[in-house]
Amino acid sequence: MSWRSRHEESLRQNDPKQYRALKASGELEEHLRNVQQDAEETYQHLLGQMPNDEMSKLQAEEIVLHDMILVMSPADRRAQETGYLD
Repeated sequence: MSWRSRHEESLRQNDPKQYRALKASGELEEHLRNVQQDAEETYQHLLGQMPNDEMSKLQAEEIVLHDMILVMSPADRRAQETGYLD
């Protein structure tokens, strides 16, 4: 599983302005490496806190995806901040 590629695709699709800015500044690769490392560490930590079964792996993956990998569009962030999006 590549957290990096999932995050890059989500960033490219949902916040293309930020994606282009990171790419133009030369910071994209470092950003993606950091996301990959942090996500994998968090995933492994979560697995260590849960029973060793398939449901736990799925739950840990969902937590990492939601909290670290998937990128909201700027419009969705604004909606969430104003209480119109959970």
